[in-house]
Amino acid sequence: MTLSAATENYLRALTPWADIAPSALACLSRPSFAGPFDERRLCDEAGLPSTQAIALIAFLRKLCELGLLEERADLKWQIKVPPNTLTSLAPLVAAIAFYRSALHRDETTARVVLTRPGHPSKLEDALRSMGFAAGRLEVTSEAFEDIAATARKRLVVMTPFLDIHGAGWLSNLLKRAQPSVQRTVILRYLSDPSHPSHPEGFSALRATLTTLGVEMLDYALRRSGTVGIETFHAKVVLADDDYAYVGSANMNRSSLENAMELGVLMRGEAARAVGRVVNAIRAVCKADE
Repeated sequence: MTLSAATENYLRALTPWADIAPSALACLSRPSFAGPFDERRLCDEAGLPSTQAIALIAFLRKLCELGLLEERADLKWQIKVPPNTLTSLAPLVAAIAFYRSALHRDETTARVVLTRPGHPSKLEDALRSMGFAAGRLEVTSEAFEDIAATARKRLVVMTPFLDIHGAGWLSNLLKRAQPSVQRTVILRYLSDPSHPSHPEGFSALRATLTTLGVEMLDYALRRSGTVGIETFHAKVVLADDDYAYVGSANMNRSSLENAMELGVLMRGEAARAVGRVVNAIRAVCKADE
């Protein structure tokens, strides 16, 4: 099958919307869409969730740029080409969506994960005003649970802050992993209860750690021959060196309930790089015991 230059141009332009384009194009090719329509009706008849409304409007505007659609003064849309043009594009874009989701594998894949600040939130208002659907981002707590449930060999949680609320969160996370999974928790200042950054939630977590056989590491090391402590501020959750979170979320009440936290959920080579760093941290912590 050989594609025309025009079709190739359409496909390149529509690929960013490959997840919603096939159903939208199939609807637009129906006789019932020969006249003016609004995006709400298209969203409903294409079976798209309301959370995709912003993406759908962007998609329709791209069709306008391509000369396939017209945005009218009455805020409705009008098809400008024969319906069979749209009908022919729908399966091609569906094939792109299938390839991207089921066949293609990047060396590294990454998704942004977010903990929203408490409501009302000026940040969410600002994101919406910019046309960015914050609701489409994965929630940090759900991402952590997915990492834990996915682990088959090891689960590592590395957090510089742990309070009583975070201890409950961490306990549930550790319990989600399969019984055979090696669990490791990396904290700091475990051996110095008087330090301001000593993890106050550790005592509440002790019974769970013992029951699950969790390896505890203290990455707060005295520097040899000089003053000061080698420690960390990174927040990491890692499964099997292949699936990792790196971001700002701590295991404490502030991160759970009040603060906006942002991170990246990654697979592939980037996750393996995180795994190598964690391996090195584990080695120096074990050597210092």
